[in-house]
Amino acid sequence: MEKTKSVLEMAKGALLEQVNAEFAKIGANILDLNTDPKKVRKMTVTVSFKSDENREFVSWEAQAKSNLAPVMPVATRFFLGTDKDGTPVATEIVRDDPNQIHIFDEPECDGGESQVTDSKVLKFGSVK
Repeated sequence: MEKTKSVLEMAKGALLEQVNAEFAKIGANILDLNTDPKKVRKMTVTVSFKSDENREFVSWEAQAKSNLAPVMPVATRFFLGTDKDGTPVATEIVRDDPNQIHIFDEPECDGGESQVTDSKVLKFGSVK
């Protein structure tokens, strides 16, 4: 009979697999640019033991869970109005990032201010 070296190897290594899977989720969450890099991520491993009346037979359950950082909210601004038929429409205000380098046609800006470069009209009636 092969000896188990660690509690992580019990149940055919299922807990070890769970820990590794949650570790991978935490790593992916940290690398996700849509999450706050400073938020703390946690992994909790819960192991429960229950014995029979004679204390000879023990049932063992284990679970690994991770607590990830949530996706950061995104914000935008838009103009709201109506079209000729009275349907509400919105046009997002999209500005050039002054820190972004333009390699082709450089937009003309006065005094370093951003300008509206692209807009799309969203008809509220078409949103489903």
